[in-house]
Amino acid sequence: MLETAGGFVRDAAKDRLQTTLPALKQLQITEADFGRKHHGSFQLYKTGIEAVGKCVDSYVKASEDFGNNLGSASKKYTANEASSSDSITKSGKR
Repeated sequence: MLETAGGFVRDAAKDRLQTTLPALKQLQITEADFGRKHHGSFQLYKTGIEAVGKCVDSYVKASEDFGNNLGSASKKYTANEASSSDSITKSGKR
């Protein structure tokens, strides 16, 4: 169950943002698209979009790391559970 949750956490952000993130990183809007009266606003817009892109990228990477950690914890928990079960079984046979 923990491993399943880890897989979901690891993949959910990446799957849902796979088209959004590249679009944020490769901004297709130029200063000219803002019109002559708004050229001064373009740089702030571009800087803001780049910051959002970095945040989204960071979120995706953190989600992957956290999901992988949950999966690793699940494997360790399962191994410890099996070891404990084996020890109890062996001690009962003595």
